[in-house]
Amino acid sequence: MKPLYQTKPLPNAGWAVLPTFLISLFVGVPLWLGLFLPVTIVFLILKKCGLVKGEKKQQRAEADFASLTGQKTESQREFDIVLYGATGYTGKLAAKYLAKTYGTTVKWAIAGRRKQALEDIRFDLLKSYPNLELPILIGDSSDPDSLMPIISNTRVFMTTVGPYDLYGTPIVALCSHFGTHYCDITGETNWAREMIERADDLARASGAKIVHFCGNDCVPWDLAALAMANFLKKQHGQELKSIRFYNEMSASPSGGTLATVKNSIHTLGAAVKSALGYDPLLKTLSGTKSDSATINSNPKYLFYSDEYQAWVGPWVMAEVNYNCVKRSNALLGYGKKVDYAEHFVFPGVMAGLVNLFGLVVFGTALFCPPLMWVMNKFLPQPGSGPSEASLAKGFLKITGYGTGDRGAQIICEMYFPNDTGYVDTARMLVESAMVLKDEPTDGRGGDLTPAPAMQEKLLERLIKTGTNWRIRDVNPKDK
Repeated sequence: MKPLYQTKPLPNAGWAVLPTFLISLFVGVPLWLGLFLPVTIVFLILKKCGLVKGEKKQQRAEADFASLTGQKTESQREFDIVLYGATGYTGKLAAKYLAKTYGTTVKWAIAGRRKQALEDIRFDLLKSYPNLELPILIGDSSDPDSLMPIISNTRVFMTTVGPYDLYGTPIVALCSHFGTHYCDITGETNWAREMIERADDLARASGAKIVHFCGNDCVPWDLAALAMANFLKKQHGQELKSIRFYNEMSASPSGGTLATVKNSIHTLGAAVKSALGYDPLLKTLSGTKSDSATINSNPKYLFYSDEYQAWVGPWVMAEVNYNCVKRSNALLGYGKKVDYAEHFVFPGVMAGLVNLFGLVVFGTALFCPPLMWVMNKFLPQPGSGPSEASLAKGFLKITGYGTGDRGAQIICEMYFPNDTGYVDTARMLVESAMVLKDEPTDGRGGDLTPAPAMQEKLLERLIKTGTNWRIRDVNPKDK
């Protein structure tokens, strides 16, 4: 069969990884065992005894969902889309993509706290797109009153400002109240759970679609699961029973992403207490618990996959993707008990071991602020991100195997030609906003994930703007 795309090389392919593997084995492992791990254990013991203090958590912007007043009809809205956070690394990419792709065909504005920084962004965009009309709006999520006139005056409010646990709650509250569609690029599942519990009823009443996970967390997997469930139902009359994803990726982190990860350590492993009496991800639009369950079968160790014929292992974002698909299945009913497994593909066993060791070292440092302080000296800071050369090497290839409840087997392939963490995350976010701007606020709102909020409309837009996609039945040659 003709290839779907022109692939790029995976990081650490071939023998090029050997020096890194040897350094990790003979220098990194002893250093971790002899220094990093003992220092972290001692720190955690001293912290538990009250002799040292952990890293202070940043002040969270809060919102009183019950006290919001005032309403504005949709016909009075001045803007189609407002981009909040345009001065950040991903925000700049989103603004550039929106200007390049849609220009003056939509009425949009950029918003944020710093007027001069926003004016600099507009100045840079006008050099390439001189006919662009781009209003600047000043607002801060720590001062919800400053955002109220902005959110009430737009159809779609999209935000790249994270960590969302710190800065996102007032925005969700305002959008839910004013019937303004909302999209973000969070990967913070526990915060999303909280927003479902606090905002879902309000959003359903106003018609606002509050859509989380509209970037690389978790659009590719959420849309692939939706398409596979729809294909099985339409072509075979079967429900989805299991999905197995294999991810090939090249990407680099930004300072904003790392800041979110470091902030999330405060809630890592914490049980989510819900007044609903069940996981908020399972809440349906009628307010009841869904009977469509999703089972987490993500791998916990490195192994050789006979199915994909490659070394595969765990991936840190697989848990986020699983939770996103779990919510989508709860709302759309792909199957009564869908088994979900997501594997990260490595070019070889040495590359896999190097990757896993890096995750262990970073994870250890997250629990020990002194070590994290040292590591921060070598990591990108908020507002900064990968270089142009690094972005050019980025890509994402997903291969998904789906099984129906009566045995039908299908396969899908999805390919993003750019760095999905940033370049294509910006594209996913903007295209999500473009779908939502045409969505009526007719009572079909709620706190959602991409698949139930936008169905396959978003997948169609992504295909038109650069994503390669194919889905078909499995044949003997695939095995």
